[in-house]
Amino acid sequence: MADQARQVGSDHGLELRPVQPSRKKLRPGDIFVMRAATGQHLYGRVVAVDLPEDRAPLPGCNMIYVYDILREAAEPVPIAELTPDRLLIPPMFINRLGWSRGYMQTVAHTDLTAEDLLEQHCFVDYLRRGYVDEKGKQLPARTDPCGEWGLASYLVLSDYVHKALRGEQPVADI
Repeated sequence: MADQARQVGSDHGLELRPVQPSRKKLRPGDIFVMRAATGQHLYGRVVAVDLPEDRAPLPGCNMIYVYDILREAAEPVPIAELTPDRLLIPPMFINRLGWSRGYMQTVAHTDLTAEDLLEQHCFVDYLRRGYVDEKGKQLPARTDPCGEWGLASYLVLSDYVHKALRGEQPVADI
């Protein structure tokens, strides 16, 4: 499926298109859609919300997964396919602007289980020149997929998705 996803990425501009604005409170387990430039929907899941300062790059950020599943808008949410081995991009910390500006729309909710999550979250910490987990705790080595330790917006998410759909690595290494 990742190969199919790579073939449909646009070669210019913003990858994500508005879906529908939402100001609803996010919950871990929320499933959201984003509309790619092709009109197909990409799926993601909220893993953690409003993380406190000691567990995130900035207080109040949310950790999400985005999957390599592209579907037409009318298709049902592929909940059983939203597994950690299907990530399109590494986990990332993001603010709520994607939802409030309509680029991400919550469409379903299922409680998270251990099978829904990566065994180890890994983020590149460029300031410390090392790798950390989702709490900022130093890791002895990189584990993939490895995201970036920092707060992103929907514009950064769109860039990550665009690169991943084109088969490029969205995250640099140290």
